Amino acid sequence: MSHAFPWLPFGMEVSGGAKVGRLVKDSTSFQVVQAQGGSEFILLSKTPGPFANEVEGLIPDASHFDRLGRINFGADDFITLITSEDDCPMCVGDIPQRSTLLSAKELLDLATAIGDLNVRSPDANWSEALYLQEFNIAIPVEENNAPENRDVLAISLLTGGVEDTSLSSSQIGAVNRWITKFEIEKFFNLLGIERHGAKRKPDSKVRSPDEFALAGRPELEEFFREYVIDHYWRKDKYDALGVKPPGGILLFGPPGSGKTYAVNQLADFMRWPVYDIDMGKVGSPYIHQTSVAIRKLFETAFENAPSMILIDEVDAFVGDRDLAGQDHKVEEISEFLRLIEAASERGIIVIATTNRKDAIDKAIKRRGRFDHLIEVGYPGAPEIMSVLEALLAERPYVAGLNLETISEKLKNRAMSDIAWIVNEAARIAVKSEKDQIDDICLMQAVGRLPSG
Repeated sequence: MSHAFPWLPFGMEVSGGAKVGRLVKDSTSFQVVQAQGGSEFILLSKTPGPFANEVEGLIPDASHFDRLGRINFGADDFITLITSEDDCPMCVGDIPQRSTLLSAKELLDLATAIGDLNVRSPDANWSEALYLQEFNIAIPVEENNAPENRDVLAISLLTGGVEDTSLSSSQIGAVNRWITKFEIEKFFNLLGIERHGAKRKPDSKVRSPDEFALAGRPELEEFFREYVIDHYWRKDKYDALGVKPPGGILLFGPPGSGKTYAVNQLADFMRWPVYDIDMGKVGSPYIHQTSVAIRKLFETAFENAPSMILIDEVDAFVGDRDLAGQDHKVEEISEFLRLIEAASERGIIVIATTNRKDAIDKAIKRRGRFDHLIEVGYPGAPEIMSVLEALLAERPYVAGLNLETISEKLKNRAMSDIAWIVNEAARIAVKSEKDQIDDICLMQAVGRLPSG
């Protein structure tokens, strides 16, 4: 349904001080209008109604910032939500029309939001759902639950508009160099889409350790080469000398230091089946059910060995047993430790990450369980330089960029900030009608990075 004008009069002020401007997007469930004299956008929805109820139910914290409010006009009541230009609400089907490709984090956040939408409203049309990026939620549009080709939509989101469902993960990665094959497969898994031939199959020929690169992390790169890749590259020789496969590996460090990214890079290089232990999915309030779910996952990994099991934020499950206080929780941790001990002999590499090493049960850090504990801190200037060079190599840029200055400004920041800087610089270049990223674009992007 199309509207010539916003539901509210031009210039009308809503909660937060923004004033209604031109209409950007509309449906019978909502409208998106641009605020007058600024870069903000206003989401409008009539209340009471299913769409407005979902918005208010899923993002109540927005009211703390005076951005989510209510307003009356004539016989109608509306909810209003103010967003920034970068977080302008978009229908999922319109996202591929953006000027820049989505990064890995943006894609996985979007897939998580759509997956949550599918749980709440299984019959909802994904393309028409409104995505609120800032809050990582997708709101179904009441009037459009028409059948759709979700495989086509997924490919289009990954590639910025290509609608060829025959594309392999490698071909998708060639179009969108922001994402790895591991992340592509995780994207489909989060959406609940099974692709024929898309699952990573065991590769009988492991690539040479010399081919593995981990930009900005030379020490971790060398560790993966020596203790993981080389073992399977020359497995017969290691077996002949009685050298066991690497046991569990625990990466610890502050949030945003690049732990999960490093693990994903290794998983992509090994080309083995990868299984994530997500406590949000396997965790259960029922006694023993968590252990059952994890045991089944280990058995599946064994059936498809050689394989990898990745455990993000392992402290959420294997906290100190002395503090657990419940017998069944102690039993769950003990069962998990037994599975870890047997994993390497069964052809499974287990890698876990945590931001809180001290909160993990001491027994998990013993040899034979997690043999290697490696700290991954925030990157220094030299490491940032390597990451910037790797990320910029995938985009047009002006030769002779002053990366030394940029690296100094970004040292001790989260790895995700570095990727954000490059993407933001590319976006600024497009808006400035430039064909390449230059120093001005990079410095402007750094200036937009929140402090902290």
